Amino acid sequence: MQIYQGSIGNVLLTLNNYGSSPALNTTISFSGIDDDWVSFDETSFDIDPNEEKTIPVSFNIPALAKEGGYESIVTVK
Repeated sequence: MQIYQGSIGNVLLTLNNYGSSPALNTTISFSGIDDDWVSFDETSFDIDPNEEKTIPVSFNIPALAKEGGYESIVTVK
């Protein structure tokens, strides 16, 4: 994904629960970028067995952000 300084980028993150039990109080976090740069419509949610959940994620890159590439790790718990 490429987002320029002072811009907003949106992505849909789809999670699947292939297990036989509900995934309760599931959370998503990003590391490697400033917490203020990323936001989610939902911060905690459940996913029933054999169901999927799509979470909109927005990246808001400040105009004064240092130019260059950033790597981020998505963690789902």
